[in-house]
Amino acid sequence: MVKLTLKSVLATSALAACAISSASVTYRLTALAPAPGYTQSVAMGLNDLGQVVGYSAPNNIDFNYQGTIWKNGQPTLLGKVDRGNYSLASSINKAGEITGEGDNGNIRPQVIIFAKGKASIIDSGANNSRGMFISKTGVIAGNYARGFGGGGWNPVLYTPDPRKPGEYKRTSLPQFPDPSGAQSYCYCFGGNNRGEVIGQISSSLWSARGGLWNADATHSLTLLDPLPNEWDSYAMGINDGGTVVGYSDTGVFSSTPVIWSASTHEVAPLPLLPEEIHGYAWAINGAGTIIGAHGENGQACVWVNGQIQDLQASLDSTGAGWTIEFASGINKLGQIVGYGQLNGKTTAFVLSPISTGP
Repeated sequence: MVKLTLKSVLATSALAACAISSASVTYRLTALAPAPGYTQSVAMGLNDLGQVVGYSAPNNIDFNYQGTIWKNGQPTLLGKVDRGNYSLASSINKAGEITGEGDNGNIRPQVIIFAKGKASIIDSGANNSRGMFISKTGVIAGNYARGFGGGGWNPVLYTPDPRKPGEYKRTSLPQFPDPSGAQSYCYCFGGNNRGEVIGQISSSLWSARGGLWNADATHSLTLLDPLPNEWDSYAMGINDGGTVVGYSDTGVFSSTPVIWSASTHEVAPLPLLPEEIHGYAWAINGAGTIIGAHGENGQACVWVNGQIQDLQASLDSTGAGWTIEFASGINKLGQIVGYGQLNGKTTAFVLSPISTGP
């Protein structure tokens, strides 16, 4: 496996609008307050219109939070399943369709869709299921588990039935053919609008490999290698061009944020700050801007044109009083959502790029 440079990966993937430079971006922070009756908020995803989804929670969080959407910064509860304890919204497409998870009274997660202020379970045949990503055509990439032993979770696609509105067909994605004959452990972290799904594969051969399920007739599986001399890899995000980001590691000793090219799946490291040995990439947009975390404490960061920026240090005056904790999503406009601490409360935010400096 040839190790490419970050610059060559960006160039061959046609992601960079300009050459890698040292320019930095400043961000304006907008707080996303919890819905009425709740005291805390978490943002998990957003669409290209700037609509944000996540959940609102009380002071003492214990499966008692509720899926929330923010439009123009204003929160609206999305509802829970009848007799359910909790719900959360993880992904929203440009049409405003939303998926996530909730329970029906037993705390076990079930993949749900939110529509007209109501949460509905779409797979009653699962003991556990989760909706991780919803495409522009309403196809949901997620995870499914029947029972609590054996192989555990398995990535699936839920495709809307055009003849039966509100009903979905579940398609299991292929597992890795473990030479031991055991069922491999697979988990979906996300997908894109052309039908590709990414996640983690574990087997008797190695602890973890990034997995890419392709948008072909069989949803064939491609393994995404770690960096040379590192042990494991995890695929965490993919854009509509097929470029994947995640991380490669040597267990707890070090972790390197990485990018895999769309065409050849070659791996290249993303830069960290001097003397750092830990970093993670969570998501990438179509322009190649990447969000993730850096440092031993996992501080939120962004890579713009291949250069790393600490998000806390990139805020303008609107970030006064905030401690940024996690960046969870990014859209085509470069807006970033996540959560942090404000006045002692976990609070969601959206960051909007406002300027590029030298």
